Amino acid sequence: MGVPHPRVSIGKCGANLNQLKDVTLTTAPEPIDERVKLREVAGHTLAAIRYSGFWSQANDAEHLGQLTTALRTAKLSWGGEPVVARYNGPWTPWFLHRNKHWLQLP
Repeated sequence: MGVPHPRVSIGKCGANLNQLKDVTLTTAPEPIDERVKLREVAGHTLAAIRYSGFWSQANDAEHLGQLTTALRTAKLSWGGEPVVARYNGPWTPWFLHRNKHWLQLP
């Protein structure tokens, strides 16, 4: 299984690399590009919905709506901006795409 690639904008462009839990800032390999910065992010709980299909605003909005509706029904609150995670490259057929929306729970 591939590692999800959250779409987070940092400056002009951005990306996240999710490391295994055994890797720390001291044991992680040094980036060879000085523009790459490593930082530790505290653990947190996420609510997620998994879906497939085209990478479109309409498809993303539909599934984010399903996730927020499910959280409201369960009387759960969330904070922050939703994160879209993509698991496949653009060459993967649309019906095989694996996407997720993440919302952070308090």
